Amino acid sequence: REDILADLESFEFGVNKMELWYHVNQREQKFYEDLQDKIDQEIEEVGRDLDRLRTELGQARVQKSQKEDHENFAKIINQLPSRQEFEKKIAETNEEIREIESEHDKLSEEIERKAKKLQLLIHLVKDLQIEIGQDD
Repeated sequence: REDILADLESFEFGVNKMELWYHVNQREQKFYEDLQDKIDQEIEEVGRDLDRLRTELGQARVQKSQKEDHENFAKIINQLPSRQEFEKKIAETNEEIREIESEHDKLSEEIERKAKKLQLLIHLVKDLQIEIGQDD
């Protein structure tokens, strides 16, 4: 009978030990499942962050390109003369055009006068030739 009790106690101890291991394993399994869920959530969050950062990077590249274009245009514009200088140059050019047109008009009038004088002279020479021819 003592042997049976000892065997029973040994069996009960083994069963209790196995039950304890079962509960420990269940807790570990629950811990690892929770840990896996947390890791999966973090992976999803990192994926969303990565997508957001890619979008931000694309926008930053566009902004940088636009800023560079703006700076290049500003350099080109700054190399041009100021509006006042440009308007002054236009006014000077317009004045030169008026002077040239005035000179052209004066020269045209002078050429026209000289042409009339030349025609008159030619007419007088012909009249004189006719008179000389009639006097002979």
